[in-house]
Amino acid sequence: MAPPKTTANPVNMKALYKAKKARKDDFYPTLLIALDGNRAINMLTTQLNHAGVTNYVVQIARGSKDANEALVKDRAQFTKDIENTLKDPDNRLQGLLDYINRNEEVEAIPTGFSNLDKVLDGGLYEGLYGIGAISSLGKTTFALQIADYIAQLDRKSVLYFALEMGTYELMTKSISRITFENAQGEETQAQGTRSLLKGKWKQRYNKAQYANVMQSFKEYGDFYSNVIIHDGSEARPTIYDISETVNSYVARTGNKPVVIIDYLQILKPTNDRGTDKANVTTSVNEMKKLATRYHIPVIVISSFNRLNYNSPVSMEAFKESGDIEYSTDVLIGLQLSGVGQESFDVNEAKKRTPRDVEAIILKNHNGATGDTLHYAYYSMFNKFLDMDDTENYSQQSKPESRTQVDDDGRVFSSNKEYREILEGQTN
Repeated sequence: MAPPKTTANPVNMKALYKAKKARKDDFYPTLLIALDGNRAINMLTTQLNHAGVTNYVVQIARGSKDANEALVKDRAQFTKDIENTLKDPDNRLQGLLDYINRNEEVEAIPTGFSNLDKVLDGGLYEGLYGIGAISSLGKTTFALQIADYIAQLDRKSVLYFALEMGTYELMTKSISRITFENAQGEETQAQGTRSLLKGKWKQRYNKAQYANVMQSFKEYGDFYSNVIIHDGSEARPTIYDISETVNSYVARTGNKPVVIIDYLQILKPTNDRGTDKANVTTSVNEMKKLATRYHIPVIVISSFNRLNYNSPVSMEAFKESGDIEYSTDVLIGLQLSGVGQESFDVNEAKKRTPRDVEAIILKNHNGATGDTLHYAYYSMFNKFLDMDDTENYSQQSKPESRTQVDDDGRVFSSNKEYREILEGQTN
């Protein structure tokens, strides 16, 4: 006798429809699916879901090849297993144990900010992180500094979806920050983004400035490929486009990246007829699914409107951003120090060098809320300095640079390649 078909064939569905129609009372069956092939399971669940039939994919043949073998082996035990499964078809207790076992192997991803890592129990974990602030307060700079730290020190991949700034502008911001770090307090040796983009470094800079720029460029060259920038400044993506890009990256490389979306309000709407708030809610929910699907941190930047320029950050500032205050695991608001005081002037505060910026932990699912973290923001050089841990910051060491750049601006991926070119020129 041929084995029964395990695919979702139309005959099975027709029989189900016929049985449901024949019943005079309300008929809401619950089906347990215990097939041994993923393709068959996917086909059947798709059809049952379309038909509105409650169904669960379950494991009721533990220790046996399939359900038929389990039935033959021990009918009484098999019957008991089915009864227990009907009580909890999602098998939540086993799911909890599996979840805990997975988490035993999870390590936090440090952000590079000691004060932030302390509040977040070591750094970033699986979940959705929201960073919000008013315009021109350094949201992108803050997120990019985290991305670069992860790429350089942790050697992890970061997918950075840039919807406002172009790729080269972001890359130059990173190099500018490194020139500031390497200058060690001598700001005249550091360079801003605009200065770097003007080019002609050798003609425009003095010897020390030029050496610093070249060294900073080399250091950036050693880790920049770990920050994969997706430029959406012209053709802005929807959240589904971003999700598909992440899916493709994970499938292609096997790596699970940190994802940064910059920023929420200028994502392309998923529904042209929907309200702004509805579209933002859809986007935020999809970001949360993305974090859960791959057990990764997803960071989304959110911009506050002008009504919040003279008010301390709060959950209220995020409320216009769809359901971000509900869906995020961690919510951080950046604000200028002194905001809310009677004498505060936002324009004067922005003129200061450095700017005194505070990060308020508004929400933290797995930790304390209400903490205020302090930073010095050097906007010209794209650098946030952790003012709660300045002593440790000065003692941080950087990995040795392998990238080389010659006086003609050519980039070499290793010291060996650079030496070979020089030897070829002298022979």
